[in-house]
Amino acid sequence: MNGNNFIEGTFTVNGKSRDESSGLSIATLRDTGYTNIMYYTVKADDLDPSNVGKAVLKYSTDVNFGGDFGSSGVRNYPNDIHLIKIWNKSVLV
Repeated sequence: MNGNNFIEGTFTVNGKSRDESSGLSIATLRDTGYTNIMYYTVKADDLDPSNVGKAVLKYSTDVNFGGDFGSSGVRNYPNDIHLIKIWNKSVLV
């Protein structure tokens, strides 16, 4: 068990659960079941009409405390979220 693996059912946008049926894509490392990358496009119905400029994305991953920690005794579990705003020219006036 590698750790740092996405826990299914924990991805939310503004408190609303999102999964593959609502557009969440999950890519795994080749020949493993471990999460590599997740993709999700925030939709209008994910946002609060009173503050469409705010979106809180949350998800959980597991951590493996067993196994070899190497000579440094340290193991890192990075989790990154990259937000990309796609401009729709038809919206710009």
